[in-house]
Amino acid sequence: RVEATWCGLPVVATRAGETRGLLLYDFGDVPALTLQLKTALFAPPLREVEHWAAQFGLEAEDHLRALEKVLDLQAASPTMKSEDEERAV
Repeated sequence: RVEATWCGLPVVATRAGETRGLLLYDFGDVPALTLQLKTALFAPPLREVEHWAAQFGLEAEDHLRALEKVLDLQAASPTMKSEDEERAV
């Protein structure tokens, strides 16, 4: 869901899990599903999709920085050698 929105695609989904920026319907509600599918196909809310794509991109960058910090990758990166450099030593 998030990945498709991140790519700028409108997403139709049930009201479970991550729902920000999605075209939502309740499970089993066929008329609502039909309406949301028509919206996605013929009148997608592109500005809203773009907004959430940018937001999810920022969140992904934040998560990556946090992961790098936890794994201490920022400190290791400058001293890590490529395979070619290792072979040359």
